[in-house]
Amino acid sequence: LGTLTIADPQNWVSFFAFLAVAVIVSQLSGRARERQIEALARQQDLERLYAFSRSLLLADGEVSLIGEMARRLAETFSLTTVALFDRRADRLAWGGVAERLDIEPRLREVARTAEVIRDPSGVVFTPIRLGGAPIGSIAIVGGTLGDAVLQSIANLAAIGLERATSHEAMAASEARCRNKVLSAHA
Repeated sequence: LGTLTIADPQNWVSFFAFLAVAVIVSQLSGRARERQIEALARQQDLERLYAFSRSLLLADGEVSLIGEMARRLAETFSLTTVALFDRRADRLAWGGVAERLDIEPRLREVARTAEVIRDPSGVVFTPIRLGGAPIGSIAIVGGTLGDAVLQSIANLAAIGLERATSHEAMAASEARCRNKVLSAHA
């Protein structure tokens, strides 16, 4: 009991073949498990991107405002801090639990140069482009998002910023029309 005795040389061959098959199957099983974990992470990222895009595109006009976008992004992806910079309007908005004013200069730099920066402190800066031209930037703290997810977020933010700009232009146009009507009646 508790001993292994192999007397026949053919049994040694069978034993080593069995060991080799066991090692290979174990490695294949480990790889399959890793792929399953990666697939679940990608699925979760897609669900979050869908929720974020839905909140931007299907909600009323106030959701397209830059502050609401930053807040929704932080909530949807469970991020500590999100800073969203609109270069055209020179506005900065925060989402999450903490504002980090030390990242504002880098946000402006990324919006100008359109280069992604992964800071050693854990802050990721990514440009927001519309038609290839940088229109702003996002800083994300407290998340581990892949490059594809970051790019998708930046694309959705570009749509949101454009929607906010058109919403504000429409509101200004309506105000001008009202003023013209009021001055015509006066």
